[in-house]
Amino acid sequence: MNDQTTPRRKRAARTAQNPAVSTNPDALLTLPTVAELIGCKPDTVRKWVATGRFPVPIRLGRSVRWRAKTVNDWMQLQAAISSSGAGSATMRAA
Repeated sequence: MNDQTTPRRKRAARTAQNPAVSTNPDALLTLPTVAELIGCKPDTVRKWVATGRFPVPIRLGRSVRWRAKTVNDWMQLQAAISSSGAGSATMRAA
């Protein structure tokens, strides 16, 4: 058996094993973790934040973090939009 796991599957496996992501909704997630969780590159997350397609992060000094609950809520919204065929709606953070 040839075990050639794709990078996306490896990222998903690491994220699924991250207890902060799966069990603590108040966990603060870094940009690389968020990018892995939603399956894109960090630059894409930055662009989506700048254009209002992704929730605005919390600033901690020079760092940025997202609450796990905020990211999970965004992913659920995107899944609902995708399954309803409503098109590409966005969630703007308040």
